[in-house]
Amino acid sequence: VIKTYAWEKPFSKIVSFTRKVEIKEIKKSSYFRGLYLSVMVFTERTTLFFALISFVLMNNPMSAEISFASATYFNLLQMTVAICLPQALILCGEALISIKRLE
Repeated sequence: VIKTYAWEKPFSKIVSFTRKVEIKEIKKSSYFRGLYLSVMVFTERTTLFFALISFVLMNNPMSAEISFASATYFNLLQMTVAICLPQALILCGEALISIKRLE
């Protein structure tokens, strides 16, 4: 149908423009994802550091068991917050949009 009516060149221009816009959005999304992951790792390590420093400053004895257990708990908490919280926010947003459509 496209070739029959000589729409080939205008259609290819539309497709190339759409591809450029799509690539631009994919780049932007990748930059945000990289920033999010780097902040996520930095925050977890910094929080663990300050928690252990606070623990020591309150005159509690520091041992390898305490530090490794704390690191494990912080890692679990970070994974939960990093994965479940964004999913929950996305689902809440979709639910609000659905409710507005129903109204």
